[in-house]
Amino acid sequence: MRIAFITHKFPHLANTFILNEITQVLRMGHEVTVYSLDRSDDKVLNGAVAEYDLPDKTRYFLDYVVEDPANRARFRAHSADRLERYLHAFPQIGEELQNSGTQLIHAAFGNRPCTAALALAQLTGLPLTFESHARDLFVDFRLAQEKIARAERVFTISDYNKRYLVERHGCPEEKLVVRRVSIVEEFCDSILGAPKEEDLLVTVARLHPIKGIHHALQALDLLRENHGNVRLHIIGAGELAGELEEEVARLGLSGSVVFMGPLSNEEALRIVNRAAAFVLPSVIAENGDRDGIPTALIEAMYLRTPAVSTTVSGIPELIDDGEDGFLVEPGDVRGLADKIGLLLEHPERRAEMGRKARDKVRSEFDAARNTKKVIDAWAEIVAPQRRPG
Repeated sequence: MRIAFITHKFPHLANTFILNEITQVLRMGHEVTVYSLDRSDDKVLNGAVAEYDLPDKTRYFLDYVVEDPANRARFRAHSADRLERYLHAFPQIGEELQNSGTQLIHAAFGNRPCTAALALAQLTGLPLTFESHARDLFVDFRLAQEKIARAERVFTISDYNKRYLVERHGCPEEKLVVRRVSIVEEFCDSILGAPKEEDLLVTVARLHPIKGIHHALQALDLLRENHGNVRLHIIGAGELAGELEEEVARLGLSGSVVFMGPLSNEEALRIVNRAAAFVLPSVIAENGDRDGIPTALIEAMYLRTPAVSTTVSGIPELIDDGEDGFLVEPGDVRGLADKIGLLLEHPERRAEMGRKARDKVRSEFDAARNTKKVIDAWAEIVAPQRRPG
């Protein structure tokens, strides 16, 4: 099959799961052209970008609108979030899709990428599918009824999201497919087995309010009473960087917390693999924004690094509290500290939880099996196009 894949920014370090999904589809023998609404400003790229020659498979809406590269930066500065500025791109991309033999348009998110995909589907008559994750469902799901009505399938990453789509938006259950987020299992397998550092905690996340990193710092402050050598490495970048650094100084944690900035997925996973525990105290923002099932949590569990997280959204579908990790209520700093303390104090239980965590991911979050759900749905959709007459 030949698929047009519409997304926000590509390649984008914060959306490693999209990169993983695309490479899985390519590995299964299908053709993908990525149409990205904007260029990524990331200075760090994951290895798979070059390995799968993805720059050559990526087109940018902006390039169809502004021919002169010297003018594109100025255009981006004034138009990054205004989809209507790209209207001139749609006829050109639509013609390109039809001439290239593209069989289906897929949007990686339910918000702006799906709005663009909906327009292209209407323009070309090609079938449409899209997937919903978190913010694109809970905060910014405009034209929801039109998108659901036009889509042949709606993929989502959790049963929690599926219920939300049915109950809040009336999405027909027969259109919905729950497919779990993909991770790079082969790379994880290649580094598995490195010795754990008994006092090292790690967080991999955007520095964004929904990640609850303030609570991780407050829990670390409580932990110092009984675990004076505990350290926290925070991997990622984002809007809260300065505020979090100030809180570290205020709490006197400068010797215990390291902000590592953005790292490639491979570099981040090597650190996660060494950690005693992974910490991600997700919360629900005032505007309803929240996590889905964070890829970083799945990766940590696959690497036998047990996680302490919260009951937000679909996270309880990943972590079975007390079996393969721990869950606390959002904002429960004392509970968070207590659960981390249990992992630090009981290495045998921590190791057992790590083994169960890996087993959970292998059985329920297997990348090939979940990508096959998408491929099978697409094949069913495009099958009528292949029939003669």
